[in-house]
Amino acid sequence: MADSLLIMLTFLAAAAGLTAIGMFVRDLVAQPADRPKLVLRPPTPKPDKAELETIDGQLSSWLHRVAVEGRLSFGPVSVALIIFLAGFTLAALLYVWREDNIAALFGLLIGAGLAIVGFEIYRSRQVNAVLQQLPSVIDQLARAVKAGESLDQALVVVSDKLKEPLGPELRQVCRQVQMGLPVPTALQSLHNRIPLLDIQMLVSTLSVHREVGGNLVVTLERMAQMLRQRLSFRRQVQATTAAGRFAAMFLVLVTPMVFLYFYFFRNQAIMPVFEDAVGLAMLTVVLVLEVIGLAWVWSVIRLKY
Repeated sequence: MADSLLIMLTFLAAAAGLTAIGMFVRDLVAQPADRPKLVLRPPTPKPDKAELETIDGQLSSWLHRVAVEGRLSFGPVSVALIIFLAGFTLAALLYVWREDNIAALFGLLIGAGLAIVGFEIYRSRQVNAVLQQLPSVIDQLARAVKAGESLDQALVVVSDKLKEPLGPELRQVCRQVQMGLPVPTALQSLHNRIPLLDIQMLVSTLSVHREVGGNLVVTLERMAQMLRQRLSFRRQVQATTAAGRFAAMFLVLVTPMVFLYFYFFRNQAIMPVFEDAVGLAMLTVVLVLEVIGLAWVWSVIRLKY
């Protein structure tokens, strides 16, 4: 029975790893190297509102946000496979070390959890990089329009000087316009690739100006000022709530960390819990409450962009 479990974990880890690597290589080879990261794969449809009400829909929405907002060169399916790969790999390693099914289960949960946290941190950093660069991009657009350039010319002038993350995206918009795509449609594709509220405001402003005209310079300058104020307010919120967020996460994680320490290094003290029906029932209740508490704390402390 033990050998069968080890073989199954090894097979699942190898299958997930090979599939993830294969899809990653396929996405890199199938597209030109000079295109921005967000368009290295076909667009993935977002879950609709009805699907978001289910757990499966929420999971699909999160995988989609990680792939798109994280500017990954692979899609949501590859993200899920990498998470499974991390979980199964750590499960196999712990099973080889301890030769215990419960240790393998812990490894599966910890490995998948670490991969999820890693993806979320990377996504947040990419989003922050876009938000930090956006006000200066709007200022450059305003100066280009004030100098006498049209909107199309201003986009070309500004995009040629920009670096990542927004530089490749604006150059993609300019290429689409040069190929005959209407400016509002090209700008909407930018929002589809970077689905942030700040990008949506910029796209809506430029699209409305393209259709009805108006004083674009003043509008862009006021928008840049407003986005800087939003960034300043977000930093203040992060600084003010840092201690509370750290304390909340510590309170949620301290119990499972202590339990894992006793299980792996003081096994004799914790094994009676698994040998008694009441102990197993209490452990199940604690596990359910920990998951609920972690989900609740995360929903409270995470910043929405």
